[in-house]
Amino acid sequence: MADEINLIPSSFNGGWSQVQGYIMQSLLGRGISSEDELVCFGNAKYYNPKFVWVTIIGPTVLIFLNSDKLGK
Repeated sequence: MADEINLIPSSFNGGWSQVQGYIMQSLLGRGISSEDELVCFGNAKYYNPKFVWVTIIGPTVLIFLNSDKLGK
């Protein structure tokens, strides 16, 4: 299990409960060989999380600074 940050486009499929964390790590030993085997409705597409914590920390709120002063 892991905690993760996802950016959610309109066709987002996070894979849960078949995938938690990055898809290639999550598929090991689960009988799923690729994201093509995930259940998707309509034009949904699986997206990997942008960041994953291996140790569960239970983030509840993250705020991103909207500034160009720190770079991209």
